[in-house]
Amino acid sequence: KNSQKSVSGMFIKGNYAFLNSMEMPGNTDESQLEIIDISNKNSPKLTGSCKIEGTPNGIFVQDKYAYINNSYFDYQTKQYTQESKLFIVDIGNIKYPKVAGYCNVPANSWSIFVKDSFAYTSSSVMAEETKSYSNSLLQVIEITDKKAPLLNGKCSIPGGAWEIDTKDSFLIISNNDG
Repeated sequence: KNSQKSVSGMFIKGNYAFLNSMEMPGNTDESQLEIIDISNKNSPKLTGSCKIEGTPNGIFVQDKYAYINNSYFDYQTKQYTQESKLFIVDIGNIKYPKVAGYCNVPANSWSIFVKDSFAYTSSSVMAEETKSYSNSLLQVIEITDKKAPLLNGKCSIPGGAWEIDTKDSFLIISNNDG
């Protein structure tokens, strides 16, 4: 099979690496969450996997769930569609992970951070011709109901919202304008 595989997100928890992987066999994405047992550092082993639609970007693992945000790429126009989803994957059975629920989020979603009952995603769209950003957002998603996460709020971020982390009681979001 003539394809290229890439990893677009990784999270380490205990003896496992959780990877967003994607094979690009032509004009489609074949994406999945891969769970790798890394307890033997010289011989990591694929333990379980679960298909995820779209192009996965960020991943965050909390308790028995992996949270994955994705975007969708149109191979005919060679552009992202400005549609994204947040997927919640039940990893309680590490060998057989399964999608528990999802919700739509605006724009092209790039990064994710989870704390307690909320997931935070960043989104932005870059115009190729002007290299300027629009729909640059921090989005707040309530994840209490794993089967039906709910977009709870959003705010604009200057530049192209990208990576997310926390310090004290603040969310820190990098942007692509520097």
